[in-house]
Amino acid sequence: MQPPSNELPASPPALEVRNLVKAYGDRPALQGLDFQVRAGEVFGLLGPNGAGKSTTIACIAGWLTPDRGQIRLHGLDLFKQGAQARRRLGVVPQELALYEEISALDNLRF
Repeated sequence: MQPPSNELPASPPALEVRNLVKAYGDRPALQGLDFQVRAGEVFGLLGPNGAGKSTTIACIAGWLTPDRGQIRLHGLDLFKQGAQARRRLGVVPQELALYEEISALDNLRF
């Protein structure tokens, strides 16, 4: 008999992208993209214009629907459990988008 383990069970990756494919007409933007990010890791998307960085983020955020592939946030399938998965994601766009007509709290909610 083995002594009990003090190790915690492995948690799913914070973000997992598998075989992500997206094209705009006949122009491919993502061709089978695969990566994962563990909780606490720092991760960046680097590449030249047109490499698919913004398309990748838009798919992860749920703003674009990929043609194929799977995205999981903390083990939740973005396409099957979208609302629950997106509650665990925050995205800060490149351009600051604040609306002076509404309160700070409403800007955060928007």
